[in-house]
Amino acid sequence: MLSGRKKSLVFFICLALAAINCKNEPYENPTLGVSQLTSARPTTRRSFHYHSMQLDAYTFTEGTTSSSMKLYYSGDQVTHITYDSIETSKKISVLHYNGINHIDTLKLIDAAGTHILSIRSVTYNDAGKPVSVNVKTITETGVTEKLAELTWQDDNVVRLVNSDLSTGEKVLTGDVTIVYDSAPCVYATGPDYLFTLSLEDLFWLSKNNPASFQQGEVTKEYTFWYNKIGYPSAFQVDTVTYEVSYVQVR
Repeated sequence: MLSGRKKSLVFFICLALAAINCKNEPYENPTLGVSQLTSARPTTRRSFHYHSMQLDAYTFTEGTTSSSMKLYYSGDQVTHITYDSIETSKKISVLHYNGINHIDTLKLIDAAGTHILSIRSVTYNDAGKPVSVNVKTITETGVTEKLAELTWQDDNVVRLVNSDLSTGEKVLTGDVTIVYDSAPCVYATGPDYLFTLSLEDLFWLSKNNPASFQQGEVTKEYTFWYNKIGYPSAFQVDTVTYEVSYVQVR
C-alpha cells in the first residue's frame, strides 16, 4: 500500500504528464469576425454583430450621422435585409435566388405606399465568389446604374473594375490590380460582408489583406499591424489609420 507521501508524488506526476499531453494537443486558432473598424480622421465607425456564426447586423457611423441594417437568414442564405427602419417607414430588401446568383430589390414602405429604391444583381462563379455586382438606384430625377467586375485568384480579388452604365454606355470609373499579404483578411469570415461594402471596396471580400493597389501609373500601399493570432489589429492607407477589433464567431 502506498504511503501518503508516495500517493502525493504519484498524483503530481500524473498531473505533470496530463499537462504535457495537453501541450502536445494540436491547437486551432479561433475564427474571428470583425466587430468594429474605426478611424479618427475622418471620424468613422463600422460595427458588426453576429448570431449563430452569421452576420446579424451592421451599423455605419460618420460624425453624427449613422445608418444600419439587419440581416435575416434561411439556412445559410440571406432572405431579406431591413435598413434604417423607424416607426413611420421601413426600408426592406428582399433577395431572390437563381441558383447561386441573386437579385435583391430595396423598397421603401411608408404612408405614401411602396417605392423601389434600388435593385442589386450579383453573379457568382462556380466557387461561389461574386464576379459581378450591378446596382441600379432609382430616384425622382432618374436611374443610375453602376457595375463592379471582380477577377479572382487564390481566393483573392486580384482585379476590380468599376463602371458607370447610367448613360447606356459603359464608362470606366476604376480599374485596379491588387497584391495581397498572407494573413487573414479583416473581412475573411464570410461572404455576407458583400452587403456592407461599396462597389469600390469589394476587394475586402478576399481571403487575405491588400498590400498594394496599381491603377494606371499610380500605386497605393497599405501598412498592416497584426494581433497575436495573425489578424490585422490596425492598418493605414492614404495617411488614415484604421483600428480593428474582433469577436470569436466559431
